[in-house]
Amino acid sequence: KAGTDFVDTTRKSLSTQFDDILKQIDQTIQDASYNGINLLQGTDLKVTFNETGTSSITVKSVNYTANGELGIKNSTNNFISNDDVDTASANLKRALDKISSQAAIFASSQTVIQNRTTILIS
Repeated sequence: KAGTDFVDTTRKSLSTQFDDILKQIDQTIQDASYNGINLLQGTDLKVTFNETGTSSITVKSVNYTANGELGIKNSTNNFISNDDVDTASANLKRALDKISSQAAIFASSQTVIQNRTTILIS
């Protein structure tokens, strides 16, 4: 019984830490703005390449939250069972894949912007 109590207490502590990290993820997303633009909270960025506005690119934003679009659910049952931990792990893996994919999309837009501004400056 003592071993079970230790495991339950440890897992409960870990589940609390997990949920706290989800809150930190959401706070980081909220803090990821620059000049009023937050590509992680639904604010698109339009970059205009000429003074007439006929040449531009719009970087489409996403609307992320840990529990929302990223799909990282709060811990369940204080992580008492391995299944609870496995579910959380699978959710994290899917979120990481989604973030990696979105990072590649943002990087592609960044490359276009850098190339276009380099041409304009030259």
